[in-house]
This record gives sequence, C-alpha cells and structure tokens, in this order.
Amino acid sequence: MRPFKFSTAGDPDTAITALSANTNAKFLGGGTNLLDLMKEDVMHPSELVNITRLKYSGIDKTDKGVMIGGMATNSFTANHEHIRKNYPLLTMAILAAGIWPPTRAI
Repeated sequence: MRPFKFSTAGDPDTAITALSANTNAKFLGGGTNLLDLMKEDVMHPSELVNITRLKYSGIDKTDKGVMIGGMATNSFTANHEHIRKNYPLLTMAILAAGIWPPTRAI
C-alpha cells in the first residue's frame, strides 16, 4: 500500500474543505472497500478523510423523492418503512446484493 495522509472530519464543512484542497483525496466511511482497493494497488488516493463522525444516516422524504444520508447502512435503508413502502425495488436490490450466490427468492 502506498503512503497517504489520514484526517478525520468533525463536520461537513471540514470534510468538503479537505476534498476541495486535494483532488486526489477520498472520503472514508464505514463499510467501504476503498482500503481493499488500496491494498491491491487499484486505487491510490494521497489522502483519506474519515467521515464516520458525521453520523448522518437519516432518510428524509423530499418533494422530489427521498434523500438517503451518506452514512445510512444498507440494512437500515432496506428496512426503513418509507423505503420498503415506496421504493420496494430499492429494498430488493439492496437485499439481493448481500446474497451470494444470487437466488430468485428474496
């Protein structure tokens, strides 16, 4: 793995500023495979900005649809009442992504 700078953003403005200052920086959140890609030398950002402290994992209804927070887990999203009721295909897709080998029964 190549060397990289690591920082933690305590608020959204800090996270955005860090990425704006370095075009080769990437956000690092929970459940990402970015580190695996870095170990395999597929990706090589010069900086990782940890955004796990931002904790925005909400799901909000909007006039145009729905906004899913960047830290919302697949499990939380797939099982959210609003998503299950209004976006059943999204729920099925998220749940199917976790099944291997793929099956037709979801």
